[in-house]
Amino acid sequence: MRRGTAERNGAIMRYWREHPDARATYEEQKYRHCHAKRDYYRWKEHFIADILEAL
Repeated sequence: MRRGTAERNGAIMRYWREHPDARATYEEQKYRHCHAKRDYYRWKEHFIADILEAL
């Protein structure tokens, strides 16, 4: 991975470990959006982007 990607990946993984409630929300919503790949990826991009912006 390139440096920026690796840093973002590390940040989100740390966030999941430190915030199990957010991880549970992610897992719950993941199954809610799994009916269409496009919808899932759009939702996931926004969800993770919001987390990264807050960090």
